[in-house]
Formats: sequence, C-alpha cells, structure tokens
Amino acid sequence: MDTVLFDLDDTLIVEWKSAEESFIETIGQIDHKIDIDEFIKTIRGQAKELWYKLPTIDFCLNIGISSWEALWAEFDGNDNHYKILRDLSANYRFETWNQTLIKFNINNPDVANKLSLEFKKIRDTKHKLFPETKGTLDKFKSLFKLGIITNGAPDLQWKKINGGNLKHFFNYITISGEHGYAKPNKRLFDIAMDGLKAKKIKCHYGWR
Repeated sequence: MDTVLFDLDDTLIVEWKSAEESFIETIGQIDHKIDIDEFIKTIRGQAKELWYKLPTIDFCLNIGISSWEALWAEFDGNDNHYKILRDLSANYRFETWNQTLIKFNINNPDVANKLSLEFKKIRDTKHKLFPETKGTLDKFKSLFKLGIITNGAPDLQWKKINGGNLKHFFNYITISGEHGYAKPNKRLFDIAMDGLKAKKIKCHYGWR
C-alpha cells in the first residue's frame, strides 16, 4: 500500500487564523479602543523579539517552535530544554502582553497578566479543521497508509491533533519536538518512513 504524509498546521488544521481569532477574543475583554490589526501585528513582533532573546532559541529554531505558539505552550517533556522553557514561559507570556499593551498606552501589569492567561485558555479551545480535511482523509484512509509529519512542541501538536479528532486517521505521527530536529531535515522523514514501514512515500506538506 502506498503512503501519504501530511503536514498539520495550516494544511489539515487552521493554525494562524485560530491564533488570530484568539488574540481578537482576548483583547475584546478589556474596555479600550484598539486597532485590532495593528495590535496583532505588534504582539507578533513583540513575541518574536522576546523569543529570540531567550537562551533556548537555538533549540526552538531547530525543532520549529514559533514565538506565537509559545504564548500557549505547556512545554511538557523530559528534555532539559523543555524544563528551561517551562521555567521561562510564564514570564515570556506576561512580558509579551505587557510590553505590547504599553505600546497601546495600557500600562497595567494586572491586565497584562490576565490577558496572557486568557489567551492561553482561549487558544486551547480552538482546533478548527479546514472544510476539506475530514472528507479527504476519509477517502485517502481506504487507499493509503497515512502519516503526519509536523514541526513544533509535542504538547501543542498533540493538542491540535486530539482537538481536531485526527489521530484515528493516521498510521504514524511524527512530531519534530519528540526527536530534536525539524523539517526539512531528512532524519525526520526517515523516522516517519520507518514508523510507517514505507519504502516510497508520496509527500505533501506546506509551510506557514
């Protein structure tokens, strides 16, 4: 049986739009008039700036954890890098929100802390699939062995997979954060191929 590999984020599941909706819903909880498009642009830039200053940046770039995803990640895992990220994450989330809000003339640490927690809670609930996802997977499952190969922190990617009720479609799931390197590193594809017991793979994947 032939094998097909799928990417996850913004291929099967709506990633950035879900994050955007979560930002809008979160900022809507405060009584301030804010240009939401400008706010989202600003908080993305602020998150990235702070993300690149953390001592874990090389590890995160190597496995493909984005700065905005870190605003809701738990960073579960036994690797020491995940322990460091767990220790840093609460302050990272707070400072991202706090420094962004200050740029919109909202200098209130309590509000920043509340919104950082609210965003994480809201984002945890949004696991929307593209309209074609389940129909395509239903059709493909009877014809091929299916796999996912995706970059990111394991806890986040599993939240998306389980939240979207996708796991049962796939014979094997490969997440970069469980192995220490990300696409397009050939080693990650080798792991997926071995897990699927596949010699030849038809691969379809998309980049964020």
